[in-house]
Amino acid sequence: RLDAIQALAEVKAQPFDLIRMAVDDSNGPVRVRAVRLAGETKLTEARELLVDLLQHETHERVRMAAAEALGNFDDDNTRELLTKTLTDTSPLVQMGAAAGLALLGDKNMLARLADLAAKNEATVFKLMAVGIYGRLQDPAAIPFVEQLIERYQATAATPQDQDNLQNFRVILDHLKYLERHKREGIL
Repeated sequence: RLDAIQALAEVKAQPFDLIRMAVDDSNGPVRVRAVRLAGETKLTEARELLVDLLQHETHERVRMAAAEALGNFDDDNTRELLTKTLTDTSPLVQMGAAAGLALLGDKNMLARLADLAAKNEATVFKLMAVGIYGRLQDPAAIPFVEQLIERYQATAATPQDQDNLQNFRVILDHLKYLERHKREGIL
């Protein structure tokens, strides 16, 4: 099912009914990917769905993805909702709200993501923050990714930790590539 929703992401005009069905799937990763895809459509009904998920869903990662996906909708109501969500009881949902606001151009949210990742010891917060930085594709995130790598490297002990660090470095390299090409006027 995850493969199907990922393939759907490559279709130019995705049928929103299929995305909506995938949002209700029993598989968490399928739901998260479908939520992100809903945001990419920029459809009014997608915005309504994302607001509903953010406000009523019980699965934290789905709520986080909904908050981030709302960053595709640049209007005052969305900004207000995401700003309010920065104080949610779930740090993951706060990260999603910060990512959504960063997508809307709020550069202060880059530091907010790093702070949330640093305050929460669980590896998932570092993974989520670096993943968000990668999706934002904003070279301004480079110092924050470098900082997360430095902090994570100090405690990385398992082979999975080493894999995570390698993935962080890939994202960092990509951000540096974007920065270099923007500076040279290629992008």
